[in-house]
Amino acid sequence: VIGGGPAGLEAARVAAGRGHRVTIFERAAELGGTARCSSMTTPINGALVDYLVAAVTELGVTVLTSTDATPQLIDDGRFDRVIVATGAVRSRPDLPGADLDHVLTGDDLRALLTGDDPDVARRLPRWQQLALQAGRRTRAMSPSRIRTLSRQWMPIGKRVVVVGGGLVGIEIAEFLAERGRQVTVLEAGAYAATEMAHPRRWRTLHRAREHGVRVNVNASLLEVRPTSVVYQAPDAVSGATRRVTVAADHVIVATGVSADRSLADQLVAFGIDADVIGDAADVTYIEGAIRTGHDLAATL
Repeated sequence: VIGGGPAGLEAARVAAGRGHRVTIFERAAELGGTARCSSMTTPINGALVDYLVAAVTELGVTVLTSTDATPQLIDDGRFDRVIVATGAVRSRPDLPGADLDHVLTGDDLRALLTGDDPDVARRLPRWQQLALQAGRRTRAMSPSRIRTLSRQWMPIGKRVVVVGGGLVGIEIAEFLAERGRQVTVLEAGAYAATEMAHPRRWRTLHRAREHGVRVNVNASLLEVRPTSVVYQAPDAVSGATRRVTVAADHVIVATGVSADRSLADQLVAFGIDADVIGDAADVTYIEGAIRTGHDLAATL
């Protein structure tokens, strides 16, 4: 199983429970994938990851972290079945200024915490780089610790624009606003957080607004500038489209998520058949990712 996020862990758990000898390859230093990082804002995701990690450990699954599963490495292992659960990729919008250092995707945020991509950390001031390095060395950067420590400090500026008002964007906005950030959300659609069930959606949006989050719907990002962003939205009174500029020390992109089948394609080109599950196959939420992994593993 390549990828130690929820889909990969569930596939490994079910397969091992049915008597198969399973090996998990995970590029990061810890299992859990994006779900572990998202547990900063949604603690129940951390509980799910902890359960799955405990389950595969108890079942004797071989876990290789900090390991890049290349086609050659997989071929050398002579595995009978290969399951790719490498998750999704997150891209920046194709707009002026989207490549500026203070624009962060979900993958960038994860890299800041895990240290997987040193290039992301290099965008920060030197003292912030050292603080993050020290936290990782002392293992102080667990999601639960980050939730606590981030109330005192985190490498995110005072004024933040979150691009995308779906489930992820709203949860990030609420998390940041609780920690004293002035947050503006830009959602291109007519409604925010439509992926949430109604009671949770109402509660989450209410809490976000109580913390001062400004949620703008029908708002399309036009440009990112060094200290601001420009977007367009209909005027509340006339309905005419207008351009709006809002200050931003950081811009967090919570859109542009797509399935990452790149490794699966490399394996097939190498002559290795591979099944693709989870967000690597189709971007969805945890329920769908786990069900996909369970169904596949049940056929082994």
